[in-house]
Amino acid sequence: MTAAPATTPLLIRLVKGIFYPVACICMRHGMSEQQAGEILRWCYVKAALTEPEFAASGRNAHRQTVSHAAVQTGLTRMEAVRYSRLDAPEVERIGHGTDRATRVLSAWHSDPRYHDAKGRPADLALRGRGATFQELTMKWGRDTPPRCIADILVAARCAEWVDGKRKSLRFVSNAYRGLDHTIGEWESLSVVAADFARSLHEALRTETMLRPRFRQSFFLDVRAKQAAHLRELLHERMAVFSKECDDLISTYRTEDTGVDTVRVGTGSFSFFEAGSRR
Repeated sequence: MTAAPATTPLLIRLVKGIFYPVACICMRHGMSEQQAGEILRWCYVKAALTEPEFAASGRNAHRQTVSHAAVQTGLTRMEAVRYSRLDAPEVERIGHGTDRATRVLSAWHSDPRYHDAKGRPADLALRGRGATFQELTMKWGRDTPPRCIADILVAARCAEWVDGKRKSLRFVSNAYRGLDHTIGEWESLSVVAADFARSLHEALRTETMLRPRFRQSFFLDVRAKQAAHLRELLHERMAVFSKECDDLISTYRTEDTGVDTVRVGTGSFSFFEAGSRR
């Protein structure tokens, strides 16, 4: 369903603001655009089939459900049928093969032609003929320059330069951009992100308009050398506020499974930029 012309620029700005950091997270951890797209398409169909506001109506609504989802999402009916039968996105079906850097790394790790006498990935000269990183990249990285792939793998801590002249590469790990946080931290971040996005979704529903509601963020440009100290002060203030909110919400918690329940709460987030601006 297409947004009204008057709101399209605002919708694009909103979606871009959400997707840009998501794209950064995905690339940092080796998830390609095709893999992220698989998740997005699954979510489109899931929403079309489960959210009441997108439900089909009429005499044959039940039979038209998947076709209706195809129209709503812009996917073909065959694609809508496939996603409707999945309990979760089939990201592994796509694999990392669509990521050129990962293809090169995988071949370096598994192809004996690029191994040393002990069967381990060998140090490779960046350029030249034979078993070089240039040849490896030409075969598995398509038209991407070898230096570009090399820089990506070094940044991902999967490879390192053998010398300061950056003429040869050493294999470090085939764990492309491994998780930097614990499983518990990832699970916690996933819940927080889902709650925040869901709240945004509800706030934009004109038929809901729940009151009271509040959306405030406090942003100012500060001197880079003062940012760490300010974050500590904000953390201390928000820790007190978070405890008060937790105590308040806990008094309303119910374990009764026989009544309708809704998820209600608030959250606090630290906003900051990693880089600096002049």
